[in-house]
Amino acid sequence: MRENKCYVIGDKTFTQNKLKTGQWEQLVEVFESIDLKEILLDIQNNPDYIKIIKALGKNVIKAAAIIIVDKESSLAEKDLNEVENYLRNNSYPEDITEIVKDFFYFNPIHSNFNDLKMKFGEIKDQIIESISKIDFLKDLAVNLKKLPV
Repeated sequence: MRENKCYVIGDKTFTQNKLKTGQWEQLVEVFESIDLKEILLDIQNNPDYIKIIKALGKNVIKAAAIIIVDKESSLAEKDLNEVENYLRNNSYPEDITEIVKDFFYFNPIHSNFNDLKMKFGEIKDQIIESISKIDFLKDLAVNLKKLPV
């Protein structure tokens, strides 16, 4: 995996690499407006970035602004509104598409979910055994046994 990617938009250079925790927090707010389940299935099976961009709708520029960082400043100094306005006025649709597409390269969401699924599978029996010992959680234990892993 490459370390980062540069984008020259207007007279500024932006970079993208694996997101930091704060960027994920901001992006989660954007993702709340779309059906992530559908998107994640698409990404895993056959990524259609145009479909993802359409799902993000008017939030696609905000998502791109969260994902990239001005090369001349640090993430801590980043003014999200300023970057969003800059992109809105200086980028082309192809720039935004490239940023979104590269996002999935740097942040392989589907493999992260698969890792979580495997880890859950490893501890599922322990969880079920523990909660089945507590009377009011016995129904939950029964339902957990039915979950495919």
